[in-house]
Amino acid sequence: MPSLLPALFRPLRAALLLSLPPLALRPPVRPSPAPRRSFSTPPSAQISVPAAAASRSSMDGTGAEEVLAPLRLAVRQQGDLVRKLKEDKAPQVDVDKAVAELKARKRVLEAKELALQPKDDIIDRSKMEDTLKRRFFYDQAFAIYGGVSGLYDFGPVGCALKNNIIQTWRQHFIQEEQILEIDCTMLTPEPVLK
Repeated sequence: MPSLLPALFRPLRAALLLSLPPLALRPPVRPSPAPRRSFSTPPSAQISVPAAAASRSSMDGTGAEEVLAPLRLAVRQQGDLVRKLKEDKAPQVDVDKAVAELKARKRVLEAKELALQPKDDIIDRSKMEDTLKRRFFYDQAFAIYGGVSGLYDFGPVGCALKNNIIQTWRQHFIQEEQILEIDCTMLTPEPVLK
């Protein structure tokens, strides 16, 4: 199935690439992952990021990696600790505390990654929705009459994208996994919903 994904989103990618300015077409910079280490830290460990590395991070990708590497390492260490606690069948309270700390570290890492992203790589949702509507990927159903909430009409490229998704889904689940397909009515009587 992974080999079909590029074909699945080809109409959407083509339309978005046509609507973006040339500078936004450059590929994102992907830093290399830090080496994996197998020691654990206590849940109360704090992570500090050097101020000099934070100031360099806005200039180049290596500075960003210097800032993100200790955060990624801390998340990895906490994940190892959670796995070890679960394997050792530790008390649920300890596991819950370790998981809460892991989630907190992941939030810190995600926030720092977002803060270090170049400003031109951030997608403005309203502009993207406007572009998709102008190119008629989709629009609200009966839009010229005020629209109906929750119902959408697909344009030619939106239909192609939707059909590609359905075709890929069918190929995987029906042909490869041999799951049986059924087609039911969309109308449901009230007693069913009670």
